[in-house]
Amino acid sequence: MDKKNSLWENQYLKTGQLWASEPEAALAKYVSLVSKDKKVLDLGMGEGRNALYFAGQGFKVAGTDFSTTAVERCKEKAEQLGLEVHMSAGNLKDYEIAPESCSLIIMANVLNFFRDREIDMILKKVEQGLQDGGLLYLNVFDSYEPGMQKLKEHGSEVAPGTFYRKQTDSYVHFFTCEELEEKLERFETIHKSDYQSLDLSHGEPHVHSGVELLVRRKCQPFV
Repeated sequence: MDKKNSLWENQYLKTGQLWASEPEAALAKYVSLVSKDKKVLDLGMGEGRNALYFAGQGFKVAGTDFSTTAVERCKEKAEQLGLEVHMSAGNLKDYEIAPESCSLIIMANVLNFFRDREIDMILKKVEQGLQDGGLLYLNVFDSYEPGMQKLKEHGSEVAPGTFYRKQTDSYVHFFTCEELEEKLERFETIHKSDYQSLDLSHGEPHVHSGVELLVRRKCQPFV
Protein backbone atom coordinates (compact mmCIF):
# COMPACT_ATOMS: atom_id res chain seq x y z
CA MET A 1 0.00 0.00 0.00
CA ASP A 2 1.51 3.38 -0.99
CA LYS A 3 1.40 6.39 1.31
CA LYS A 4 -1.60 7.98 -0.41
CA ASN A 5 -3.66 4.82 0.03
CA SER A 6 -2.37 4.50 3.61
CA LEU A 7 -3.33 8.12 4.33
CA TRP A 8 -6.96 7.50 3.44
CA GLU A 9 -7.06 4.06 5.00
CA ASN A 10 -5.91 5.56 8.30
CA GLN A 11 -8.57 8.26 8.13
CA TYR A 12 -11.31 5.64 7.80
CA LEU A 13 -9.87 3.42 10.52
CA LYS A 14 -9.96 6.31 13.02
CA THR A 15 -13.77 6.45 12.97
CA GLY A 16 -16.77 4.23 12.40
CA GLN A 17 -18.08 6.55 9.68
CA LEU A 18 -16.02 9.30 8.08
CA TRP A 19 -18.65 10.93 5.85
CA ALA A 20 -22.34 11.76 6.10
CA SER A 21 -24.95 9.22 4.98
CA GLU A 22 -26.98 11.52 2.75
CA PRO A 23 -26.01 12.05 -0.91
CA GLU A 24 -24.75 15.37 -2.20
CA ALA A 25 -27.79 17.66 -2.35
CA ALA A 26 -27.10 18.76 -5.93
CA LEU A 27 -27.07 15.14 -7.12
CA ALA A 28 -30.43 14.46 -5.50
CA LYS A 29 -31.83 17.70 -6.93
CA TYR A 30 -30.86 16.86 -10.52
CA VAL A 31 -31.35 13.09 -10.44
CA SER A 32 -34.09 13.35 -13.08
CA LEU A 33 -31.46 14.51 -15.61
CA VAL A 34 -29.47 11.27 -15.28
CA SER A 35 -30.20 8.66 -17.95
CA LYS A 36 -30.68 5.05 -16.88
CA ASP A 37 -29.40 3.80 -20.24
CA LYS A 38 -25.83 3.76 -18.92
CA LYS A 39 -24.27 3.32 -15.47
CA VAL A 40 -23.48 5.80 -12.71
CA LEU A 41 -19.79 5.68 -11.76
CA ASP A 42 -18.56 7.05 -8.42
CA LEU A 43 -14.81 7.67 -8.43
CA GLY A 44 -13.64 8.06 -4.85
CA MET A 45 -16.89 6.65 -3.51
CA GLY A 46 -15.91 6.64 0.16
CA GLU A 47 -18.46 4.74 2.23
CA GLY A 48 -20.93 4.95 -0.62
CA ARG A 49 -23.38 7.71 0.21
CA ASN A 50 -23.78 8.78 -3.42
CA ALA A 51 -23.42 5.33 -4.96
CA LEU A 52 -26.02 3.82 -2.64
CA TYR A 53 -28.44 6.68 -3.32
CA PHE A 54 -28.36 6.06 -7.06
CA ALA A 55 -28.59 2.29 -6.62
CA GLY A 56 -31.69 2.92 -4.51
CA GLN A 57 -33.13 4.97 -7.36
CA GLY A 58 -32.81 2.02 -9.74
CA PHE A 59 -29.59 2.97 -11.54
CA LYS A 60 -26.78 0.60 -12.48
CA VAL A 61 -23.93 1.75 -10.25
CA ALA A 62 -20.19 1.12 -9.99
CA GLY A 63 -17.60 2.73 -7.75
CA THR A 64 -14.03 2.65 -6.54
CA ASP A 65 -11.97 4.14 -3.73
CA PHE A 66 -8.38 4.20 -2.44
CA SER A 67 -9.49 2.74 0.89
CA THR A 68 -10.31 -0.94 1.28
CA THR A 69 -12.06 -0.13 4.54
CA ALA A 70 -14.33 2.41 2.84
CA VAL A 71 -15.25 -0.08 0.11
CA GLU A 72 -15.98 -2.80 2.67
CA ARG A 73 -18.29 -0.43 4.55
CA CYS A 74 -20.11 0.36 1.32
CA LYS A 75 -20.50 -3.36 0.61
CA GLU A 76 -21.97 -3.94 4.06
CA LYS A 77 -24.46 -1.09 3.64
CA ALA A 78 -25.44 -2.31 0.17
CA GLU A 79 -26.12 -5.81 1.54
CA GLN A 80 -28.18 -4.38 4.40
CA LEU A 81 -30.26 -2.33 1.96
CA GLY A 82 -30.53 -5.07 -0.66
CA LEU A 83 -28.81 -2.91 -3.27
CA GLU A 84 -26.33 -3.85 -6.00
CA VAL A 85 -23.20 -1.76 -6.48
CA HIS A 86 -20.16 -3.03 -8.37
CA MET A 87 -17.17 -1.76 -6.41
CA SER A 88 -13.42 -2.11 -6.08
CA ALA A 89 -10.48 -0.62 -4.19
CA GLY A 90 -7.58 0.95 -6.06
CA ASN A 91 -5.94 4.05 -7.49
CA LEU A 92 -8.10 6.19 -9.76
CA LYS A 93 -5.14 6.68 -12.08
CA ASP A 94 -5.30 2.98 -12.90
CA TYR A 95 -9.08 2.66 -13.11
CA GLU A 96 -10.30 1.85 -16.62
CA ILE A 97 -13.51 3.44 -17.90
CA ALA A 98 -15.03 1.98 -21.05
CA PRO A 99 -15.81 4.64 -23.70
CA GLU A 100 -19.31 6.14 -23.44
CA SER A 101 -20.29 3.67 -20.70
CA CYS A 102 -21.55 6.19 -18.12
CA SER A 103 -24.50 8.55 -17.85
CA LEU A 104 -23.04 10.17 -14.71
CA ILE A 105 -19.55 10.20 -13.20
CA ILE A 106 -19.12 11.49 -9.66
CA MET A 107 -15.90 12.86 -8.17
CA ALA A 108 -16.76 14.41 -4.81
CA ASN A 109 -13.70 15.86 -3.05
CA VAL A 110 -11.40 13.61 -5.04
CA LEU A 111 -9.77 15.40 -7.97
CA ASN A 112 -7.96 17.90 -5.75
CA PHE A 113 -5.80 15.09 -4.31
CA PHE A 114 -3.85 14.61 -7.55
CA ARG A 115 -1.11 16.67 -9.13
CA ASP A 116 -1.68 18.76 -12.26
CA ARG A 117 -0.73 16.26 -14.97
CA GLU A 118 -2.65 13.46 -13.25
CA ILE A 119 -5.77 15.63 -13.14
CA ASP A 120 -5.65 16.12 -16.90
CA MET A 121 -5.23 12.38 -17.46
CA ILE A 122 -8.17 11.51 -15.22
CA LEU A 123 -10.44 14.14 -16.76
CA LYS A 124 -9.62 12.81 -20.24
CA LYS A 125 -10.67 9.30 -19.20
CA VAL A 126 -13.81 10.68 -17.58
CA GLU A 127 -14.83 12.65 -20.65
CA GLN A 128 -14.30 9.64 -22.89
CA GLY A 129 -16.26 7.47 -20.46
CA LEU A 130 -19.36 9.65 -20.61
CA GLN A 131 -22.05 9.18 -23.22
CA ASP A 132 -23.06 12.22 -25.27
CA GLY A 133 -25.04 14.39 -22.88
CA GLY A 134 -23.64 12.51 -19.87
CA LEU A 135 -23.14 14.35 -16.59
CA LEU A 136 -20.05 14.98 -14.48
CA TYR A 137 -20.29 15.99 -10.82
CA LEU A 138 -17.23 17.66 -9.29
CA ASN A 139 -16.53 19.03 -5.85
CA VAL A 140 -13.02 20.51 -5.55
CA PHE A 141 -10.93 22.87 -3.43
CA ASP A 142 -10.53 26.34 -4.92
CA SER A 143 -7.75 28.91 -4.65
CA TYR A 144 -9.46 30.53 -1.63
CA GLU A 145 -8.88 27.38 0.44
CA PRO A 146 -7.24 28.45 3.74
CA GLY A 147 -4.87 25.47 3.64
CA MET A 148 -3.34 26.73 0.41
CA GLN A 149 -1.68 29.69 2.13
CA LYS A 150 -0.13 27.42 4.75
CA LEU A 151 1.37 25.25 2.02
CA LYS A 152 2.69 28.32 0.19
CA GLU A 153 4.55 29.34 3.33
CA HIS A 154 6.37 26.01 3.30
CA GLY A 155 7.46 26.48 -0.31
CA SER A 156 6.08 23.17 -1.51
CA GLU A 157 4.40 24.38 -4.72
CA VAL A 158 5.55 22.10 -7.56
CA ALA A 159 3.27 23.54 -10.26
CA PRO A 160 0.72 26.37 -10.31
CA GLY A 161 -1.85 25.43 -7.65
CA THR A 162 -0.26 22.02 -6.94
CA PHE A 163 1.56 21.34 -3.67
CA TYR A 164 3.59 18.38 -2.47
CA ARG A 165 3.07 17.18 1.11
CA LYS A 166 6.23 15.40 2.19
CA GLN A 167 4.82 13.87 5.37
CA THR A 168 2.23 11.85 3.46
CA ASP A 169 4.09 11.72 0.12
CA SER A 170 1.00 13.15 -1.56
CA TYR A 171 -0.20 16.09 -3.62
CA VAL A 172 -3.08 18.52 -3.29
CA HIS A 173 -4.34 20.90 -5.98
CA PHE A 174 -6.36 24.09 -5.65
CA PHE A 175 -8.41 25.12 -8.69
CA THR A 176 -9.00 28.61 -10.03
CA CYS A 177 -12.27 29.44 -11.80
CA GLU A 178 -10.35 30.09 -15.03
CA GLU A 179 -8.65 26.71 -14.79
CA LEU A 180 -11.94 24.87 -14.29
CA GLU A 181 -13.49 26.67 -17.25
CA GLU A 182 -10.55 25.67 -19.44
CA LYS A 183 -10.53 22.03 -18.34
CA LEU A 184 -14.30 21.74 -18.77
CA GLU A 185 -14.62 23.69 -22.01
CA ARG A 186 -16.33 20.75 -23.73
CA PHE A 187 -19.03 20.68 -21.06
CA GLU A 188 -22.00 22.91 -20.39
CA THR A 189 -22.72 23.98 -16.82
CA ILE A 190 -25.97 22.92 -15.17
CA HIS A 191 -25.12 23.82 -11.59
CA LYS A 192 -22.27 25.80 -10.00
CA SER A 193 -21.89 26.76 -6.37
CA ASP A 194 -19.00 28.29 -4.42
CA TYR A 195 -18.90 27.22 -0.79
CA GLN A 196 -17.08 27.35 2.49
CA SER A 197 -17.65 24.48 4.91
CA LEU A 198 -16.47 23.47 8.38
CA ASP A 199 -14.70 20.09 8.39
CA LEU A 200 -14.96 18.13 11.64
CA SER A 201 -14.05 14.75 10.16
CA HIS A 202 -10.32 14.78 11.02
CA GLY A 203 -7.81 16.75 13.04
CA GLU A 204 -8.71 20.14 14.49
CA PRO A 205 -11.89 21.78 13.11
CA HIS A 206 -10.99 23.65 9.93
CA VAL A 207 -12.66 25.39 7.00
CA HIS A 208 -12.56 24.32 3.37
CA SER A 209 -13.30 26.57 0.40
CA GLY A 210 -14.36 25.01 -2.87
CA VAL A 211 -16.51 24.78 -5.96
CA GLU A 212 -19.34 22.35 -6.66
CA LEU A 213 -20.15 21.70 -10.31
CA LEU A 214 -22.58 19.60 -12.28
CA VAL A 215 -21.76 19.77 -15.99
CA ARG A 216 -23.01 18.01 -19.12
CA ARG A 217 -20.79 16.64 -21.86
CA LYS A 218 -21.65 18.35 -25.11
CA CYS A 219 -22.80 16.05 -27.89
CA GLN A 220 -20.04 15.36 -30.37
CA PRO A 221 -20.83 16.32 -34.00
CA PHE A 222 -20.83 13.60 -36.61
CA VAL A 223 -17.82 13.72 -38.95
